[in-house]
Amino acid sequence: MGPGESETQTPAEPSGLASVLDRTFGLSAAGTTMPTELRAGLATFLTMAYIMFVNPAILEKAGPHRARPRHGAQRPFRLYHGARTRR
Repeated sequence: MGPGESETQTPAEPSGLASVLDRTFGLSAAGTTMPTELRAGLATFLTMAYIMFVNPAILEKAGPHRARPRHGAQRPFRLYHGARTRR
């Protein structure tokens, strides 16, 4: 191979657990790899964990008066909650 020419490398075939996961989920057919999927899964997990901890604080600051519907939607809201309290 001469100077300036690049050698195309094909990814190595997965082995062991990666091979089983590749066959099960079709990772190479989808054009992805185990490290990519692990990073994506970790990012998703951290995002959901953040939402679970931050969202209650946001709703708490909004207060219960802001969570109730206004105007025409109040009647069904009251009927629903009235029916729930009479059980």
